[in-house]
Order: sequence, then C-alpha cells, then structure tokens
Amino acid sequence: RDYTKLKNYWKLLLMDQDKLDFTNFRYHRLFKKGMCDKDVVDYLLGIDLTLKANYDAYQTIKYAVNHKEKELFKNFLNETHKSLSPNMTKAIKSLKVAEEYILNSLSYTYSNGVIEGINNKIKVIKRVSYGYRNFIHFRNRIFIQFNLLQAI
Repeated sequence: RDYTKLKNYWKLLLMDQDKLDFTNFRYHRLFKKGMCDKDVVDYLLGIDLTLKANYDAYQTIKYAVNHKEKELFKNFLNETHKSLSPNMTKAIKSLKVAEEYILNSLSYTYSNGVIEGINNKIKVIKRVSYGYRNFIHFRNRIFIQFNLLQAI
C-alpha cells in the first residue's frame, strides 16, 4: 500500500516545504481520511529513513539556491552526509565539482536568459519561413522583428 501512496503523491515531495498546505484538509482516498499536504508528506517520509534524509538534503539545497544563501550552501556541501542514497551522494559530489560556479551564480544577478530568448525567436523565424534564399532578406526579417529596422 505504501508503494501506491508514494506513486500518487511523489509530487508533494518535490514541492518547497514552505509551499506545502497545512491548513486545508482534503480527503485522500488512499488514506481514507481528510489530511493536509504536510501530513501526507510526513507520512511518506516516515516510510523510510533514507528517503527522509534525501528529502532534507534536497530541501536544504533548494532553499539555499532560491534564497541565495551562499554560506548555507557551502556548509551543506562540506558536511559529511550519512544515510543518503548513492544517487544523492553522487549528485552532491557533482555539486562540489561545480561549487565555484554555483556560488558565483548565487552572488551575481547576471543571466543569459535574454540572449537565449533572442536565439529562440531567431530559430522560430527560421523554422516558420521555410528558409530564405537570400541571407540579407533573412537578416532584415530578424531586424524587423526586433524593431532594429523599419519595414517599408
């Protein structure tokens, strides 16, 4: 029966702890009673100690990155983590390899999201146009889309 509960409520384990609902009780057919989301997560974490340890590690990493807490992130990576699953240990090792870059991204607000959006828009123009014979026409279409050139 625990397998079915884990299968149906796994998305609750991925949510932020802060966003879990602990006031509104809803009926859950697998539990055959009304429960809030926090109670469901507590039950699921009580099934296995390794799952609980992995969940706590995951929530700590998620909190540190979302709130840009560099010290918390560094301290978490430098701790010795026992009772974690091999997959989580491997993920933490990967984070240690990229620690410098992750801390850098937590320090600065720079993002390449704007450039990625421009590249995506250019690819959409290219796909929709079925290929321009003349590159100058293609370039002009891009400039017109980005208001860098006035259409005649």
